[in-house]
Amino acid sequence: MKEIPRELDWVIERGKCEFKTAFEALRESVKKDVEQYNTQSGLLTRYQIEFSSDPKWMFSVARRSNVMKCTVFRPVDDCIEIIVSAGTEQTLRVLPEFTEMGSRKFRIDGEEGEPMFEWQLRRRVLEPILFGN
Repeated sequence: MKEIPRELDWVIERGKCEFKTAFEALRESVKKDVEQYNTQSGLLTRYQIEFSSDPKWMFSVARRSNVMKCTVFRPVDDCIEIIVSAGTEQTLRVLPEFTEMGSRKFRIDGEEGEPMFEWQLRRRVLEPILFGN
């Protein structure tokens, strides 16, 4: 069992869990994942993964091949809707939350279990696009 921190600036940490802050942090992390993948893969520019963003609305990641594969992230009410289209389509409604340990995690609406760290969420929704899994 993890030990609860003795000291924590909980106001700052809680602020990181506000919807807008969580959405923008997710946007920046996804963009970095795509940049890292493109650098690591060594693919020609025309075959690289594309990151597209509308600052006020949504962002997406796409692989152009024989079959278009993409993941779209957009705010809907107080959650982040993520649509993964990679052969089949899956829509997830994700809610940022503040944990007892003072960190931001993401809970997928309708799924049991522990909430995910941001990297786990990104892996789940980007892996089919980046690596075809």
